[in-house]
Amino acid sequence: MIGLPFKILLSPYLLPLTLFAGGFLWFWTASTPACPTLATDAKIFVLTGDARRIPFALDKLSEHPGRQLYIIGVGGPTLDVRYQHKTEIENESRSTYENAVAIRHIVRRDNLRSIVIITTEDHMNRSLFFIRGQLPQTELIPCPVPLSNMVASRQLERWIEEYIKFIGALVGLTSRKN
Repeated sequence: MIGLPFKILLSPYLLPLTLFAGGFLWFWTASTPACPTLATDAKIFVLTGDARRIPFALDKLSEHPGRQLYIIGVGGPTLDVRYQHKTEIENESRSTYENAVAIRHIVRRDNLRSIVIITTEDHMNRSLFFIRGQLPQTELIPCPVPLSNMVASRQLERWIEEYIKFIGALVGLTSRKN
């Protein structure tokens, strides 16, 4: 009788759903931990796309005067004068994959060996996947922005959407505007 639940889960109809749900649980729980304490000279890359990301990155930038911030993606902001000399804005990339390519160019240009990646926690896995593909020898330090002050159903919706996009990334989809 113990084998019956497994037989049901492995049926041709439920197997894809079981794999999808199991993968989603891994995706959600395997998410990156809270942002670690960053080195004083850490170079920070923030991916645009969510209103929480840039203010979070500016907070990290203000903690130490030696840091450099790279804002990657469409819609680079107008910055407060006190941050302009420590910030470089790349606003040509229009997708997470293109963000990764832009980051690769900057890392190689500036000969960086270790970088901090800031994006929202639901977007971190896919971002790291693309960036690692571009920079396999570079240490990536994830610093996720929490999805705080958001209705739980909206958080779940975002996580599922990102999981589906992550699956797309795993099978080679890179050009969609995401």
